[in-house]
Amino acid sequence: ELLQYLGKQLENKNLIHSNFIDSVKEREYHASTAYGNLVAIPHPLMPLAKQTFIYIITMDKPIAWEDKEVQIIFCLGLKKNTTINLEKVYQNLSEIINDYSKVLKLLEADSKESFKKIFSP
Repeated sequence: ELLQYLGKQLENKNLIHSNFIDSVKEREYHASTAYGNLVAIPHPLMPLAKQTFIYIITMDKPIAWEDKEVQIIFCLGLKKNTTINLEKVYQNLSEIINDYSKVLKLLEADSKESFKKIFSP
């Protein structure tokens, strides 16, 4: 259900091609993108975004995602042949996955601005 909701949000913002969510589901079939510490980073098998983005969803309560609980989702969409350097983004996501206290701070953020400050200090 969450992936369907995510797909609708991304379509409404004209960020993805029509097969994006199908590819995300296929990726999940091969290996879960729930990494622990309440974090999931769903993404397609290949670049299927109209532009590169991270779409973030936080939930009031965790949901079951395969064998883990997830409360914050970072959907990663890459545009084919993107020229954006994503090293800093990947580094921030890696730090979040490995730092439960940072996850909790993100979940407690009361505005987009405070979330951004925590996400990329």
